[in-house]
Amino acid sequence: ITAYGADEFLIENPLKRYALGDRDALTFNADGSLDIWIQAQAPDTPAKLSNWLPVKAQAPFLLNARLYWPKDDALNGTWKMPAIERLH
Repeated sequence: ITAYGADEFLIENPLKRYALGDRDALTFNADGSLDIWIQAQAPDTPAKLSNWLPVKAQAPFLLNARLYWPKDDALNGTWKMPAIERLH
């Protein structure tokens, strides 16, 4: 997942992290699920920090997901990307 500002450019941030993907050292939940924290402020725990995709506070942003070599379920529409859940 890549975050872009409203100007469609990458969002500058102190981590120089512009995307999260399968090659990143992400922290999975005990049940195998994955939470990605898309927010301006750094998360409060190290486990969440590895899954943080920084954006600007109070500014619109765009998210783009790229699927390389997608499985048939993604191609035929039976798989749906999980919805984004706003927590605050």
